[in-house]
Amino acid sequence: MKSRFTIFILVFCSFFVVSCDNDSKKAGLLIPPLPNEAEWSKQRSAILILNEEIRINSSNPDNFYKRSKLYFEMGKINEAKADIDEALAINENEGKYRYLNGLIFRTKGKIPEAYEEAKIAEILGLKTPELFILIGDLAQKKGLDAESMKYFTLAKKIAPHNGELYYYLGLLKTKEGDTTAAINYFNLTKKLKPRFVDNYKRLSEIYTNQGNTAMAQAITVDLAKLYPNDAENWAILAKIYRRMEQPDSAILFYKKAIQLKPNLYQVSYDAGMLCLKTKSFTDAVKFFENTYKFASKTPFINTYLGICFENLGQKDKAIEFYTIATAVNNTDYKAYEGLKRLQVLPEYDYSNNDQYLKQENTKTVIKDKKDTVKVIEIQPRKIISPKRDSTTLKAPVQNKFPLPTIK
Repeated sequence: MKSRFTIFILVFCSFFVVSCDNDSKKAGLLIPPLPNEAEWSKQRSAILILNEEIRINSSNPDNFYKRSKLYFEMGKINEAKADIDEALAINENEGKYRYLNGLIFRTKGKIPEAYEEAKIAEILGLKTPELFILIGDLAQKKGLDAESMKYFTLAKKIAPHNGELYYYLGLLKTKEGDTTAAINYFNLTKKLKPRFVDNYKRLSEIYTNQGNTAMAQAITVDLAKLYPNDAENWAILAKIYRRMEQPDSAILFYKKAIQLKPNLYQVSYDAGMLCLKTKSFTDAVKFFENTYKFASKTPFINTYLGICFENLGQKDKAIEFYTIATAVNNTDYKAYEGLKRLQVLPEYDYSNNDQYLKQENTKTVIKDKKDTVKVIEIQPRKIISPKRDSTTLKAPVQNKFPLPTIK
């Protein structure tokens, strides 16, 4: 009986997976599968050969470079960095070594270092479209849009069919607010380099922001099935379901994202705000504590933790965080109100706290260590409102695409 039930579940799940794939194919969104075992096997074999070459002759920088490149392609960033450092220690004047080091630094989120390495590679005589695309992307991240466009133009002259080029042009257009041009560039990347995963993520985000949750869902469900250990896929999926006014599903996906990558403090902050609005205070505490661990200076984070603990009946912890909040910002009237409710302070006159009142109706910009910027709406007056998330659609949207399994 048990085996029959298991077979039924497997058949049932297979039906929905096929249904999702068919809908994705109709929309032209199906993402190519991961490299097969034969491809992974070739890379592992190549590394074994290079291990032996390096053991025999450790003074050849090219072997370290080749192994670093393989590690980078396999996603083993720390191993790749160690090998490219070895190569540069032997010969620091090789452009391709500097280029790879720049790629690794970018992946690690160290944009200034990546930019410096890429520019050195250019000085050393490397003139490949890949290098120009890298410099263009890094210049864009540093806010040097004119320089970014200059290098993208150089890359386009050399390699007009390079898929990654149009992805980064799409990012630039997204930054400028031209979503129509951005989508066109991302779709071009999809044709020229269909396995470029980040391209699908950005497409999904644009569709989500436009309210086209069906298209966003089609892309991201495929991504989550193919790359279940990529935290960003689950975070994007959470945003989609938040937009679809399905907070329970959104919170579940936020949890999965943080479980896979705890240092996504911006994601945990967004999740905490959603939990506050749905009065899921226990979950909100976990998300805000995670944000606090990695970004303790996030505006009003102490106040939000105080509100959570107050609603959970943990008076001492609520007082602790409200007190910290008033020390950090002496115009934080919500924290003073919390202390007053808990009978720690007498009646507090906050009528002249213009700074907080102005902050309440503006956007707060939080910068992380990578100098990337995320704009977040801060609306303290609505934090514990029982109403649904004001950023969502008015009516729930039916799940068109079956969700990937969360393990």
